[in-house]
Amino acid sequence: MFRGRKCIVFLLLFALFTVLFAVGCRGGIPKEEDLQQSEEGETDEEPLGEQTGYRAPLTGEWVEEEAFTQRRPLAIIIDNDPTFGTQSGLDKAAWVFEIPVEGGITRFLAIYQHLDAPILGPVRSVRPYFLDRALEFEAALGHIGYSPQAKKDISKLGAISLNEFTFPNLYWRTPDKKMPHNLYTNTEGLFAELAERGLDKINPSWELEFRAEDAWDELPGGRAQKIRIHYHLGVVEYRYSSTDGVYKRFFRDQPHLDAETGEQLSASNIIIQHIERPRVLDAEGRLEFKSLARGQVRVLQAGKGYEALWEKNSRAGWTRLFHQNGNLVDLVVGNTWVQVVPEGIRVEVE
Repeated sequence: MFRGRKCIVFLLLFALFTVLFAVGCRGGIPKEEDLQQSEEGETDEEPLGEQTGYRAPLTGEWVEEEAFTQRRPLAIIIDNDPTFGTQSGLDKAAWVFEIPVEGGITRFLAIYQHLDAPILGPVRSVRPYFLDRALEFEAALGHIGYSPQAKKDISKLGAISLNEFTFPNLYWRTPDKKMPHNLYTNTEGLFAELAERGLDKINPSWELEFRAEDAWDELPGGRAQKIRIHYHLGVVEYRYSSTDGVYKRFFRDQPHLDAETGEQLSASNIIIQHIERPRVLDAEGRLEFKSLARGQVRVLQAGKGYEALWEKNSRAGWTRLFHQNGNLVDLVVGNTWVQVVPEGIRVEVE
């Protein structure tokens, strides 16, 4: 009996020794504070710190490299003739302006800074009022040709022009579309050309302020889930997606898709800029807009909409967006689409 007890004690001591040896091989016997943390359900993982990086000045988004926030923007004239398909690269633009041109259609002026577009186009010619927008962003202008007045203004105002006539190596044509709707470029080549000429950096003074997502509840205005703009070429519509926190863009009741990614275009901020009816300049039907003026805007953000004012005092001056009390309009973090709407164009908001 005594021998049996000794045997049992020996076996228990051997088992304890084996367990302690195994624990030691894994890093030693647990400390008392480790056991306490385990009991409380804590882990040794470091807590997530605050988001670091740099703010993209045109969108308020975070970027990893400061150099992207200091690049001189590119302002590219993009075709919007629905006969020749959809556009490439508008989804990478920080700001997009849609403005009427001759023939009852519109064109886009797309502003790029912190995001690159590997394929961008179709690229078209510039008009004076597009030049006014590019100048306020201190942007280099990407285009092929110009109207007679725009040609004079580029020279007179000292605008940085990356015209295809002068820089054919920065552009190419695709065989699947007819001229002049088949000219394309990319931001990489355009930014590289600016860097080679020492024109790639700026120190901007844009009057922009951004509202974080956790402050969306404080946005002014009432419900604005949908907006329809009755341009001559067709109805442009935006529908708010509460899931994504953006307005999805439609054209002629169909989702407006990027030609490269197939993804639907969207906007975090929509600015409906009301302007006077344009004057027809010549037999070609080219238009003249009164850019240096003051008027009304309707701002749509996070499913809400409200009225505000716009003002532009010089061709290179910033277009200020402000409330009746003079305070600047806060933008929601993300991209911005500006729909320029002359008198006579019907706008519906729901």
